[in-house]
Amino acid sequence: LSVLYVISDGLYFLIFKVFKYRRNVVFENLSKAFPEKTEEEKYEIAKKFYHHFCDLLVETVKLWNLPKKEALKRIRWVDIELIRKYYDEGKSLLVVCGHYGNWEASYQIGLLTKHLPLPVYKPLNNKYYDRQLLKSRTRYDAIPVPMHNIFRKLVECKKENILTLSAFVSDQTPLKSEIQYWTTFLNQDTALYLGVEKIARKFNYPVMYLWMYKPKRGYYNIYCRTL
Repeated sequence: LSVLYVISDGLYFLIFKVFKYRRNVVFENLSKAFPEKTEEEKYEIAKKFYHHFCDLLVETVKLWNLPKKEALKRIRWVDIELIRKYYDEGKSLLVVCGHYGNWEASYQIGLLTKHLPLPVYKPLNNKYYDRQLLKSRTRYDAIPVPMHNIFRKLVECKKENILTLSAFVSDQTPLKSEIQYWTTFLNQDTALYLGVEKIARKFNYPVMYLWMYKPKRGYYNIYCRTL
């Protein structure tokens, strides 16, 4: 990873300084989300974002073959006992998180709980990267499930008395035809999926939020909160 972070620093220079990849979009969003901040403050936030974005690119590649022992050293699950408690009580649960921190790193939950992890995902159009991500996500005893199949999979597992932990990266944007709910997020009108709520009500499963914090480069703490 230390070598990959050197590559990340080079990518940062190219993406942020040279090609200015999506800089207009980033600064427009920062202005909407934080109208009270100065231009200098927004510029510093943007720099940190691009540094983290480049780190994510190289970390995701490394996760394809990161040894499990190394993964457990770098990803610290602070409240894992909350998840294990539900297993001891004979309960499946739903877990939600966002595209925040390094969400790919959270797939190692399969090393720490007896639940069957079912990460829910949207298949990528790029078939090569789709295969690579699936390969990475199954390394930790998880079974990735396409979004449109998760309900059927949960019914199957319930019939077989398999306790599951279904993980949703829930800050996706719905298709216009599927928008059922709007809210205000970071000062902007934002559409949300309601699938997690509908599944939770249908199966009477508890819902837990994973909040990820990055104490330093290459390390993440994950906190579990029951919603």
